[in-house]
Amino acid sequence: GRPVITQETGFTKNYGGRTGLLSFRSLDEIVDAVKAINGDYPKHSRSARILAREFFEAEEVLRSILDRAGI
Repeated sequence: GRPVITQETGFTKNYGGRTGLLSFRSLDEIVDAVKAINGDYPKHSRSARILAREFFEAEEVLRSILDRAGI
């Protein structure tokens, strides 16, 4: 997987501040996130892959949508 650094928009409430998916609110936090990923890229890569499968895989997304629709 590819680690992601993205602006904090509240997603950490659902996905946490996990390795592989780092958030920022300032330029300094972006720099820190880049350093963290570069410091252990294999760990962040594995975590990103796990996170993608757990939350964003098509079957999981569809199941969640159907559950919420009561289908």
